[in-house]
Amino acid sequence: MKKIILLLSVLCFCIGAGAQEHLKFKNIPIDGPKQAFIEELQKNEFHLVDNTDFGASLRGRLTGKPVSAFVMTTSEGNVCRVGVNFDAPENWGSLKLDYYTLLRSLTYKYGKAEEMTTEFQFPYADGDGRELEAFQRRRATWYARFVCPEGTIHLVIGNNPINQRPSINIFYEDAINCQRQDEINSQDL
Repeated sequence: MKKIILLLSVLCFCIGAGAQEHLKFKNIPIDGPKQAFIEELQKNEFHLVDNTDFGASLRGRLTGKPVSAFVMTTSEGNVCRVGVNFDAPENWGSLKLDYYTLLRSLTYKYGKAEEMTTEFQFPYADGDGRELEAFQRRRATWYARFVCPEGTIHLVIGNNPINQRPSINIFYEDAINCQRQDEINSQDL
């Protein structure tokens, strides 16, 4: 009897150890129905701006700064990605400081970035006073990608889609739900 109980305990442990967790945003698993995820974000002082069949946009704060968050779902309706767009700062110094602060925090949480680039293309250079123009003209690339078992996190300086001013974006992609969506899409191809 003891052997059966021990065997069942080991089996349950192995099954539990093999279960993969979901990536989290604001300590909320990126999983489940969109409406449930939105409600959890609203408990974290995010406010719903727009809600469509495939996602939702909200406003709130992340690391003390105002942001827009975009919740994206799979075709089955489960949350799979969260995109965060920080409000554009007024100058390059603030943008650069915010980027490195977020990079340090993400490194602390997820470990060293698997891929990272911080470069300007000719005729632009860091310190020339035209850094924001370089981003607007797509002549600068600042990017870091963190990979963990739960998913992938991208930190990017890109142009804000609303005002085309350079701002910081973070994209969270849950491994389980993004893989499920890839499986669904591959059946369609």
